[in-house]
Amino acid sequence: MANSEYVKERVFAQIDTSRDDLIEFLTEYIQHKSINPNRGLDFEPGGTTECQRWLSGYLSDLGCFEEVKLVQAGPDDFNVIASMRSSSPKTHRSVLFNGHSDVVPVTEQHYTQWLGGDPWSGHVVDGALYGRGASDMKGGNAAIVWAIRALVEVGVVPPGQVTAAFIIGEESGEVDLGPHNVLDNGATADMAVIAEPTGLEVCPAAVGWFFLQIAVEGEAGHAAGRVRSIHPSVEGVVGVNAIEVMTRILARLRELEQQWGLYEKHPLMVPGTMAMNPVQIAGGGMQATTPDSCSAVLAVTLSPTRSCADGLKEIQQVIDTVCVGDPWLSAHPPVITFPFLHTFYDPIDIPVDDPAVSSLARAVTEVTGNAQPISLMRTPSDANLFAAAGQPAIVCGPGRLVGNGVHGLNEHVQIDEVVQAAKAYAAMILDWCWQRN
Repeated sequence: MANSEYVKERVFAQIDTSRDDLIEFLTEYIQHKSINPNRGLDFEPGGTTECQRWLSGYLSDLGCFEEVKLVQAGPDDFNVIASMRSSSPKTHRSVLFNGHSDVVPVTEQHYTQWLGGDPWSGHVVDGALYGRGASDMKGGNAAIVWAIRALVEVGVVPPGQVTAAFIIGEESGEVDLGPHNVLDNGATADMAVIAEPTGLEVCPAAVGWFFLQIAVEGEAGHAAGRVRSIHPSVEGVVGVNAIEVMTRILARLRELEQQWGLYEKHPLMVPGTMAMNPVQIAGGGMQATTPDSCSAVLAVTLSPTRSCADGLKEIQQVIDTVCVGDPWLSAHPPVITFPFLHTFYDPIDIPVDDPAVSSLARAVTEVTGNAQPISLMRTPSDANLFAAAGQPAIVCGPGRLVGNGVHGLNEHVQIDEVVQAAKAYAAMILDWCWQRN
């Protein structure tokens, strides 16, 4: 754009000037206990409605959006979709910034240990703002708002369309409540930027992810009959320990995981990222009885090059081979439940030289000095769900999923990083939305 460096400097200066307002906004945002309704605890149930209504009103009063819509996603569930004024949306590239307002709950133990005593205060300590959702991901949402606010206050009207969507249901993987609702309401773009915490690394690729439950049968019997379940006996077998049946399956799946670590490669992926993590196992009880059932839940992480269907097929094949030659498993095959807990997330694999990736990477480099800001998103997010629905998406936001107390104790985000994120988003808009389709 004409005088782009001069305009960019003015936008950056505006973001710096309004830093205190940004902190005030983020603090008030965190003080709204927008716990995902499906993740609330008995002592503190969930609820996002009040937060989303407040956010919609705040953005409307801010005056930097041409339109702010409070969109109904469920009986008492709402998403907020806001758009900037644009001059040539049909001929220039568009961007959709997205973040979720819902957060995970704070446990009773965390209440007793939280720095400052209140997990919902949004207080500042040593340049970091503390509170549930600070990093995941109200800090990123605040950066989106402040980028757009600064552009408007400087008088920028981009040719391409800029839209911001603040949604719910992310923490419970409810695609219809979040991404699908946004897309159904017409909020689409040439590229979506999901402001999940990445330490301001640009992630054009993201792992796939699903939970899987395996259930096996055993045969109950008195524990005193153990000898006849593990040694040959003229009288025959008495009791089949379902826990031991499960361990045979898990051992073979562990071998598959090792093969993934050796042979699954991607330019942005650390070897071993594609993996299976047993997160729950249940079977038997506190009695002298051979367990007649056992179940295991696995969290499966996939390479950006492999679909969830691919991963499931390999797991099924390994389980099938365990059953071959095993009289009990051949007669009582394991039952696989997929997806388990919530939806599955197919991976994202956008080329690193994609024009939108390059645009955002240049912006991040300019703001942070990081000359190599491109990385892999090692957990799923709404970006995966947008991509699966046909909306291309990359991930980049302030904060970190590991080290910032996300989903745990003392969640926080560095204020400087939120400011940097706002500048990077603004710089991308100044570049990307001036490019013709």
